[in-house]
Amino acid sequence: MKNTCLVLLMTILLTFLPTASSAFESGQAADDDAFATESAIDAMPTQSQVYVDGVSVSFDAYNIAGSNYLKLRDLAYVLNGTAKQFAVSWDAAASIISIDIDQPYIPVGGEMSAKGIDIKQARPSDIYFSVDSHPLLMIAYNIDDNNYFKLRDLGQALDFSVDWHEETRTIHIETAPPAILEAKAAAPGAEPSAEEEYALEIVRLLNEERGKRGLTPLTADAGLCAAAQKRAQELQQSYSHKRPNGSSFYTVLQEFNIPFNGCAENIASGQSFPQEIMHEWMISTGHQENILGDYSSIGVGVVKRPEPHIGYYWAQLFIM
Repeated sequence: MKNTCLVLLMTILLTFLPTASSAFESGQAADDDAFATESAIDAMPTQSQVYVDGVSVSFDAYNIAGSNYLKLRDLAYVLNGTAKQFAVSWDAAASIISIDIDQPYIPVGGEMSAKGIDIKQARPSDIYFSVDSHPLLMIAYNIDDNNYFKLRDLGQALDFSVDWHEETRTIHIETAPPAILEAKAAAPGAEPSAEEEYALEIVRLLNEERGKRGLTPLTADAGLCAAAQKRAQELQQSYSHKRPNGSSFYTVLQEFNIPFNGCAENIASGQSFPQEIMHEWMISTGHQENILGDYSSIGVGVVKRPEPHIGYYWAQLFIM
């Protein structure tokens, strides 16, 4: 967020000195009692598909008065590892939510729960934030004891873009760009290939599995992704954890000048979709141990198998 915006927000908040039960919106102080007793309104499950950096994501989101609202921790979980990642914590002493921009998000459990399908009753609630130690008040709606925030407000506060595509009636969040696509930044306008989109989805699915178990998500590293892509290409010549020259897989890390204290690799061949290969890895003890292991970063490589073969070669590299 730009410094001028943060200074303005701080000035406004200090001017009005809102209490824990007051509300602030568009530069006007709201009447406390009127805000607290405002009737609940209908919240409709969001029908539009949401895409994050081109990858479809199923948020538990609601449309309230024409705007889309979702949970802050769900968004932090999905954006983790991108250029717009942020950490979330509760400051009990100050009774505010603290957000630290460009810090990894640590799951607390329950992120990305099942998407709602029924119309709910939503009541407004005023929520105070501290974004990199700068105060900010954001209006939210409480649904079934969970707070939902307007997506566009979050985009403005946390500096990511939110666009509506009328032709497809879809919502697009862009983080400009995630680490896994940094190598493509030098070619503006180029669309990610199917292999790149599948690699993104593998990272998302992997962190989803880690989140279910309360584990810290892994960060997609551009250099590590390039190394994993080379390993996926090498599987065409030697389907093994040994490279075509006979050396172990980890020598590709040295080749790409990637420092590491420990490493692991998962490989596969023939599966056609990210969900398919992730399922197979998760029911295999050794592969699952790597996916849920004490690593910090991941690289994913995907290469289409030559005809008449179907599916892809898949490679995951993990480092700590």
